[in-house]
Amino acid sequence: MTDYFKSVFTKHLKEIELIGQSLLGDDLANDRPFIAKLGVNDWEWYAGSYKRAADVLVQSVQEGKEYVDQLVYPVGAMYRQSIELQLKRLYLLVFPDSKLPFHHKLEELWQGVRGLWEQYPKPDYYTVHLISLDKRLAEFMQMDPTSQSFRYPTDKIGEPSFGESSVNLRKMKEIAYAIHIFIDLVATGIEEGSNRSEAR
Repeated sequence: MTDYFKSVFTKHLKEIELIGQSLLGDDLANDRPFIAKLGVNDWEWYAGSYKRAADVLVQSVQEGKEYVDQLVYPVGAMYRQSIELQLKRLYLLVFPDSKLPFHHKLEELWQGVRGLWEQYPKPDYYTVHLISLDKRLAEFMQMDPTSQSFRYPTDKIGEPSFGESSVNLRKMKEIAYAIHIFIDLVATGIEEGSNRSEAR
């Protein structure tokens, strides 16, 4: 076994030695396109970041038709995370004096927000789309109730995260986008209404 590991490590020594370098990098001339700024501590920005990352992966599947059975896990996890962050953003707007729940249950977040948000004045067509949104969020919750299924192959008691099933990544991308836009419009409407009230 020792000889085996020695041969493997020797073969990949160049790659392994990269562990000795800092995450921040020290080759600014070549690394400039890869230098990412941190510090935008905004719910909408975070939600959009996860959605964009998932979009990039789905685009790579559309272009190359490769790795779809592997990419489904990070894609599903990132779209779900994006939706969760959008719902938490909405929660903070609807319940400004409440402590944000730090669980990952979309259903509880949505039901808490939905009940109060329905009291806000809004066009009738919002109500029609709310029913569709209920159904789409229910699908995400059924696939991954607690933000574990896309991230781990088994649950906490060792049961498989998924049985034999499939999901359409193109449709997931389109629906995640629609949900993102809908919640963003709702959040923006609440923010603008709040700003108008404060200005009076």
